[in-house]
Amino acid sequence: MKKFTFVVISFMISLLLAIMVIVGAIVAVIGDITTANNMLAYAAVSSTNSSTTITSQSFSLHNTETKKVRVGDIDIAYKIFGKGKPLILTPGFSMTMDMWDPNMLNKLSSNHTVVIFDNRGIGHTTAGNNTKQFSIPQFVNDTAGLLAALKLDGNNNQPVDILL
Repeated sequence: MKKFTFVVISFMISLLLAIMVIVGAIVAVIGDITTANNMLAYAAVSSTNSSTTITSQSFSLHNTETKKVRVGDIDIAYKIFGKGKPLILTPGFSMTMDMWDPNMLNKLSSNHTVVIFDNRGIGHTTAGNNTKQFSIPQFVNDTAGLLAALKLDGNNNQPVDILL
């Protein structure tokens, strides 16, 4: 019984630490946002003589086109939006790209090019050849392949932020 209690407590501590790391990463990325008042992801700027008018458009993840790219033995479904330094959001276990908080995506996309995607076998991404043996290294390779296919793999000397 003591061993079981120790295992449960160790798991809870590990889970708490993982949550703290994720929250810290989100705070760091959101802290990058330069204007707290700019709550909308997109703005159309039109100049007339000496004045500039900014017309806001509301952000909707459902209005963002889902694209697909072939990576190895799968077709990865992804969405890309916003402007600025690239930021890829990596989904957790059984999470689809449509489950990200729209308010967070809206804020991040104001100064980042945000990429969200479905992992292998989840949502709109195909499962591949071996549907019984998914693994973390396989998901990592899929994500690296997605970054390469989108030319965001660092080979163009532009760093990419990755939020897990």
